[in-house]
Amino acid sequence: RALDEKGRPVPTAMLPVTFSLDGPANIIGLGNGDPRCHEPEKGNQRSLFNGLAQVILQSQAGGSGHITLRAESKGIQSAELKIPLTSAPEKPFVPKTRFGQRIDRWKASPGFTVKPDPLLQVPDNDMNSWSSVTPGKTITLTQGFWSIFSAKMKPFSPQQRNGGAIHFQGIEGKGEVWIDGKLSATKTNSLPGPLLAPFPPGTEERKIRILLESNDGRPIGFSSVISIEPREHPSSEE
Repeated sequence: RALDEKGRPVPTAMLPVTFSLDGPANIIGLGNGDPRCHEPEKGNQRSLFNGLAQVILQSQAGGSGHITLRAESKGIQSAELKIPLTSAPEKPFVPKTRFGQRIDRWKASPGFTVKPDPLLQVPDNDMNSWSSVTPGKTITLTQGFWSIFSAKMKPFSPQQRNGGAIHFQGIEGKGEVWIDGKLSATKTNSLPGPLLAPFPPGTEERKIRILLESNDGRPIGFSSVISIEPREHPSSEE
């Protein structure tokens, strides 16, 4: 605010003002309320409008002591303001949610006595030989030792752009994970356990095949949920 020699506001003042700082803080914004003003809102200079201007400060993390703000304009007395700064503990916060995508709809083939091609072509209208399965429920083969689990899905936008990983929270049986015809991950033991399979980026419908092998007639399949988790820190090239 511009004041005259008696300390009274001067609403006609339109002077340019330069701001400077000492201490652990930065100037992050400027303003004066003039809708016709085209001066930048970043930097350290702003003209008064009706005798007023605004400067917005942000303290630096971990800083303490004092911040000294100065306002100067040619031909009038400068002004200085000292602001005490106290370091405070960070407030509790909830971590940013990562949007995983569940894969709940699967079809399982009948048992094979000889290891099959995991990319075996199956007509979409085959509702007899292949059965629907849901994560959380394993199956027991009545014949053979191998079964193919198949799913088709369209990834969420973050997974389309950056890829991620398919997180099998519980998978039983030895297995191979195939995504769009390419081997992504293998499970070398038949004990129940988690598995992560890299999931590449892509915008088209994705085809996922899991070839599982039963050991001594034990159940195979998914004992818990399956989700595609987005990559946390995608690289700049992606």
